[in-house]
Amino acid sequence: MVALLVAALAAGPLLVGPVVRAFAAVFAPMLGQPAKLAALNADRNPKRTAATAAALTIGLAVVSLVTTMTAGIEAGQSRGVDQQLTADFTITSAVSNRPLPDNLAATLATVPGVEATARRVSFSGDLGSYGGYGLSAVQGDALGKVLRPVVLSGKLDRLGAGEIAVSKQLATETGLKVGDTVPAKVPLHVVAVYDSVNAPGADLGLALVDLAQQPAITPEGAASYDESVLVKLASTADVNRVRPQIERALSGDPLAQLNSIADIKAQLSEPLQGTLDLLWALTALAVLIAFAGIANTLSLSVLERTRESALLRALGLTRGGLGATVMTESVFVALLGAVCGLGVGIVSAWLLTRVASTDAEPVLFTLPWDRLGVLIGAAVLAAPLAALIPARRATKESLSAAMTEQ
Repeated sequence: MVALLVAALAAGPLLVGPVVRAFAAVFAPMLGQPAKLAALNADRNPKRTAATAAALTIGLAVVSLVTTMTAGIEAGQSRGVDQQLTADFTITSAVSNRPLPDNLAATLATVPGVEATARRVSFSGDLGSYGGYGLSAVQGDALGKVLRPVVLSGKLDRLGAGEIAVSKQLATETGLKVGDTVPAKVPLHVVAVYDSVNAPGADLGLALVDLAQQPAITPEGAASYDESVLVKLASTADVNRVRPQIERALSGDPLAQLNSIADIKAQLSEPLQGTLDLLWALTALAVLIAFAGIANTLSLSVLERTRESALLRALGLTRGGLGATVMTESVFVALLGAVCGLGVGIVSAWLLTRVASTDAEPVLFTLPWDRLGVLIGAAVLAAPLAALIPARRATKESLSAAMTEQ
């Protein structure tokens, strides 16, 4: 990624000519002669033009990278939830250490349209010589019905007494593998190594045991710290009709929170959106600095081309046409920086998706066209504003005075 950014900045002067000529061909039908003059002016000093666009390139490379990665993580989390959480609803407690009623799963199972329910408990478990870890317990027959973690080795269609499934992280830390025995208070046979998405109400922790096995491996005095009930509806059930009935069944416990799969996806993406909003705010400052650089460069160019501008006006170019030329040149420089920045950011995001993706939580290469379009649109709209002062300076100059400039 660093090499790609350095290469883009180093190749900037070589890209200026072909890129601005392409822009001129696109804008000429709308703007006419000012577009062609703007391309000639931008290509007159490629090194200065590329250096001016470099600040915008760096700023937009960062924000497009993070924006594309955020979209990929959101899409991957959504796919992971859909594939691994086959339940339609989760019920969690609003207070983490406040347990749900013991009979809640049985109560919800009687709601018309509900096919299956299952309890899930997160607790601190004692794995003997391996130490204490955050584990999860579910009803052994819930696997495959409401939960379907990614199995890396072994088999995990159900869990029984004396069996344990360990996460990829725990297997890496401890060296446990399928067939090993964990010397807990009750010996546990490792039947699978899994990886799973960390979704609210469906977190499987570092290892997974049958719910009936939990008391035997829970240290004395320790309590569960997270609890949920997973609810799966029948294939013929109408979600919009069943949900109000489930809410009525939960009305007796004000701490019980009902979340659909869509709610869970929104909770997973919320921290990402907060980070992205902060980065966009910081990038806005970098973009303002970049446009200040464009304004300074154009001001210098206007001073250098005083006599030339006067000659063009003498040959028939109007004040409005001269101002449009300066503004169009600003747009070309901004577009050059934006296109290079988006290219670096998008390719860097593609590289990151190759190394950051896992089976349980894939990172998909997804282009957020709407957000990237906003970046391009902002560059096109802000560029004329940056050129207002240089354009005004170019057009207010007296023709006779300008012709005598040395």
